[in-house]
Amino acid sequence: MARASGSFPERCPRAARASRGEGGATDVGYATASSLTKAVTLLVVADESVAGQKVEKARAQGVRVITEAEWDSMLANGGTAAAGDAEEEEEDEPRMEMDPEEDEDEQMADAENETSGTSTGVQPGPHVVCFSGKLPSGATRKVAEAAAIAGGHQVSSTITKKTTIVVADRESAGGKLEKADEMGIPIVSEAEWTAFLQGDAPAASVAPAAAAPAAAKGNGKAATSILVNQTLSADDVADLTASRLDDDETGAINGVTPLRVLADGETVEIGSQSSSSKYKCKRTGDHYSCSCPAWRIQKTPVDARTCKHLKQLLGDAYEAARCNLTGDAAAPAATKSTRARKAPAKPTAKFDVLLAQKWEPTQDPTGWWMSEKLDGVRAYWCPTQRQLISRLGNAFSAPDWFIDALPTDMSLDGELFCGRQMFQSTVSIVRTHNSEKWNMVKYQVFDAPSLSEHGFEARLKAIEEYVARTGKVHVQAVPHTQCTGEAHLMETLAAVEAAGGEGIMCREPKSKYVMGRSKTLLKVKTFADGEARVTGHDIATRGKHKGKLGALLCEMASGKAFKVGTGFSDAQRELDAAPAIGTLIKYKCQELTRDKVPRFPVYLGVAEPDRTEPSDPVFAATATEDVDV
Repeated sequence: MARASGSFPERCPRAARASRGEGGATDVGYATASSLTKAVTLLVVADESVAGQKVEKARAQGVRVITEAEWDSMLANGGTAAAGDAEEEEEDEPRMEMDPEEDEDEQMADAENETSGTSTGVQPGPHVVCFSGKLPSGATRKVAEAAAIAGGHQVSSTITKKTTIVVADRESAGGKLEKADEMGIPIVSEAEWTAFLQGDAPAASVAPAAAAPAAAKGNGKAATSILVNQTLSADDVADLTASRLDDDETGAINGVTPLRVLADGETVEIGSQSSSSKYKCKRTGDHYSCSCPAWRIQKTPVDARTCKHLKQLLGDAYEAARCNLTGDAAAPAATKSTRARKAPAKPTAKFDVLLAQKWEPTQDPTGWWMSEKLDGVRAYWCPTQRQLISRLGNAFSAPDWFIDALPTDMSLDGELFCGRQMFQSTVSIVRTHNSEKWNMVKYQVFDAPSLSEHGFEARLKAIEEYVARTGKVHVQAVPHTQCTGEAHLMETLAAVEAAGGEGIMCREPKSKYVMGRSKTLLKVKTFADGEARVTGHDIATRGKHKGKLGALLCEMASGKAFKVGTGFSDAQRELDAAPAIGTLIKYKCQELTRDKVPRFPVYLGVAEPDRTEPSDPVFAATATEDVDV
């Protein structure tokens, strides 16, 4: 696989030069990549001083680096190194060649089948889908992934043992197809996948019927009856997941590139110019943060904050482009507010809300009320202040039309929610002042704290009656169904996770609303397993394990580095018993952090002998967290 980098000579646009180079690569059987990944085996540069960081990274990965002149020479020789080149081409360079045993008519028939969409060839889902290569329709990867998520499927950026289908153009997908073939994972064309989404969408993606009133007894309803109604279209999902960036790799915005390019998740230290203090600047997607007090105490949304350290690192021009705020939010049609806008009164104290404990298999869930655990942002509705408030006591900047639909005589507890696997998008909207995308947010209500003297069933009935009476689509009651036993709980959990949900919440029947963590509310989630390669050992310097193994330094299939520090027995912490560097280990975790590394991973042991490559955990949804504004 070849990758071009740097500013190419000749007075012509970069796009034209790159197109010529990539086209030539494809013509002689190479697959091309838009970024420097582990699959890349050859990096083509025009000027190493311009592409310096990529060159360093490439050489660290053992990727061969050549000049444009050497690349042109290779193209002239049909893709092989010319005589006298310093290095010989690797014999196992990935090739995308037509099968010589297949005649031209068969190839044309295959091509017609791939574009006709007359037969999907896709088994019923929901699926864990991986997209590979360029899509013949010209759709971007993000749009394709958004359509899959909107259809109730999960998306994985890499092929793992949990991947159930690969959507690819065989002429541009590269080495992923070989891995899929080896693992027996079905490979379908974009046309087949699109036909499947349009005509054979999985049942889990269909909006469920309305839940029965909370006071009614459970009667063996289908497990999917608790699924929250997904109302976002594929276009909405694509809009929510679209990056503000011109280029995800460099972070460029509106044609402005940062002075220092940080990889997604990378952290750098910047020294203070007035003291010996050092602060950490970090990139997370299209957001940047700094650990300095000046950045942290700002009351502006996090995507609009900057500081002198970020300006020093990224440049004044880039920060000006990045921190540009949107204007006032527009209300959906026919929902224009008639109430005058007033400056909100800022709460000064955090709100205590009901918090869940983890469900243990020893506890009988029979009779408890199950609901989908939403990957949204917790929000408390205060009718006296007319504000949606975070757990830290700060008001969300919801437009007037949004809060006009909320009650004047009843407080509510719920989640601001865009959809499954849309947590980061939800956070971005609710943190941004008057974001125009609030019309994609739903307030999913699951309790009424002001009715705490009543049992849960009565509170939920009051919520359902209010929602039905109001009739506003952005205010919804979370569906509940009564559990008939552990088997029913596990069946429901599987259905929710298959639809891309995060887990199950269980409420004790007739329970009161209390502040703080309570055994009357339980959360049920499953762990996901992963496999990682050991890259080093972290020796404990204090505590009971001093001088022994403190943690394993590991690398994921994605290339991300992380530590595994729990799950070891005392015997396994002895240095002579620790897995050697290069060993593939197995671990489990419940979620990934924003940097896409396991949160609180637990060591399970050395991987099975037949496992030779790392495999990252696949989750039904992105984990939530308490969010401030």
